[in-house]
Amino acid sequence: MKRTMLLTLALSLLAGSALAEVCLSPYVKRLQGPEKVLYVWSVAADPAGQDGLAVVDVALPSATYGQVVNFVPVGPAGNEPHHMGFTDDRAKLWAG
Repeated sequence: MKRTMLLTLALSLLAGSALAEVCLSPYVKRLQGPEKVLYVWSVAADPAGQDGLAVVDVALPSATYGQVVNFVPVGPAGNEPHHMGFTDDRAKLWAG
């Protein structure tokens, strides 16, 4: 019984570590440094406001560090934005 439990635990750990990088984009290995912008889905606090995609400057030496440098409205509040991702080559950003 003890041997079976240890074997099951060992196999579970191996299976988990083997799947650890399944979602890692090949692009990540080519990054030359930290990202310069952060994309944020934003939900309107006011029902009359706009949901949208905000672009935040996260480049440390930048004069606009920490500020929203662009905002793309996606329509009136209530869109429930919740997913976002890049294509593997990071050429396009999708959000929904």
